Amino acid sequence: MIKDGYRGQGQEKKPGESLISDRVTSDGVAAYLEEKQLALLYEHAPAGFLATLFNVVIVVAVLSARVHWPILATWFAVIAAVTAARYGLGRAYQRVSLRPERIAAWRTWFVVGITASGLAWGSSALFLFVPDSLPYQVFLAFILGGMAVGAIATLSSFIPAFVAFFLPVIVPLVIRFFLQGGAISLAMGVLLLSFLGVLIVVARQLNSSITESLKLRFENLALIQKMSLAKDEVEGTNTQLLAANQSLTEARHKAEALSYAQSELLATLEQRVEERTQELARTNTALRTKIAEHTRTEEGLRTSEERFALAMRGTNEGLWDWDVLTNEVYYSPRLKALLGFQEHEFAHTFETFTSRIHPDEHDVALTALNDHIKHCGPFSMEYRLRTKSGEYRWFSAGGQAIWDEAGQPLRVAGSIRDITESKQAEHEKEQLQSQLQHAQKLESIGQLAAGIAHEINTPTQYISDNTAFLKKAFGRLLDTLQSCQPLVETLTQDTPDPAVLTHAQQTFKTAKLDYLLKQVPRALDQSLAGL
Repeated sequence: MIKDGYRGQGQEKKPGESLISDRVTSDGVAAYLEEKQLALLYEHAPAGFLATLFNVVIVVAVLSARVHWPILATWFAVIAAVTAARYGLGRAYQRVSLRPERIAAWRTWFVVGITASGLAWGSSALFLFVPDSLPYQVFLAFILGGMAVGAIATLSSFIPAFVAFFLPVIVPLVIRFFLQGGAISLAMGVLLLSFLGVLIVVARQLNSSITESLKLRFENLALIQKMSLAKDEVEGTNTQLLAANQSLTEARHKAEALSYAQSELLATLEQRVEERTQELARTNTALRTKIAEHTRTEEGLRTSEERFALAMRGTNEGLWDWDVLTNEVYYSPRLKALLGFQEHEFAHTFETFTSRIHPDEHDVALTALNDHIKHCGPFSMEYRLRTKSGEYRWFSAGGQAIWDEAGQPLRVAGSIRDITESKQAEHEKEQLQSQLQHAQKLESIGQLAAGIAHEINTPTQYISDNTAFLKKAFGRLLDTLQSCQPLVETLTQDTPDPAVLTHAQQTFKTAKLDYLLKQVPRALDQSLAGL
């Protein structure tokens, strides 16, 4: 079974393996048709060999009574020799590993062989024609016409091969009938001419059907291969999702363990919160100040980098240009300088650059570049490169590919920019933020403990104030009751003592009984609520 897949010049295929690619392009279809047409010619050739041997035996048997034996034997030997040579050519085709550039040569050898066979059969109209016997003439016309009809089935996949056999077989007989003269001979010549035209039309129609069938088969095989690739990609995505899910589960377990450890740590630190609160507050203020200064420094650095990149975009960034077809790469002098090399010290090959990528980012970088070339997605990433001195520095890399009309990459160009300082600043900022978050957590714990203490002290003070008020109110009520006893005694006498009455009235006024009757129950309720 021949598969799709065009290998290009200089690549071999094993017998039965295809030379057509999985890209449905005009060049790919043409190459596929050439290969399949050649394969059909050689596959159908054995049937033609059998028909030739069978017909030549019949011709020799029938015409041996009217044709001289030397002529007949010579004609038979020529037919046999041509058939044997063609058989040897077919066997050689089956054994060799076909190369794309050899298709034309094998096709030419086949056409030469089939032309020789056609000439040998056409020569029968000259050497085996019996002028005075119409039955023998009809027999010869029947044999040659049968060979021409059989050629449609075996040779119509390649019209030049069909014509190379068909015309040498039929045309000499037509000419012989016209030269013979007579009404019947002329009629036979005309019939053969019409027969020739019909067979050519049928051969062309059959050739069109075969060509269309081969094109449809090519497209179907390409579609099946694409579907298979899509299936492989989906399976790969599912595997990645399962791995990601497992990673998330492990991360969740680690987070739970970390949370438990944090809880234990907070429980331990609660004993030291009160004495460390002020110190942490000062540390927090210092960290905020340092982070603000660092942020301003980082913003200034970023602004400087952006201005520098904008001003020096054409010269400051290291440029590279990769010719995918020849695998040659151009590296700008600035790129070589970024890595610490002189102009002549850095070879212009793809591996010269990729070999300097840090092992942790090497495979990721090449995968990202291949994905960009294959799927036309964006290519932008950061990785470390080893300089001439052996130091690894961070670089920001980006690139863009150019594809031909068939979707094949022609070249990829891009640039690199040294971002080591930015990476270091970012790392320092993350460390400071982590320290700030830790300090904020401890400060929050201190504030919480202070708040709890305040909530406990406030109700106690409230109850103490109400108790003092009740003590004072009770004293006033006691004075009032004591003033009532002399008042009762003087009221039992016939003439009450005015001084007692005045003293009682003054005591009632000073006690403010209405105020005490209203405020004492409220103070009792508030004290009970505070408890």
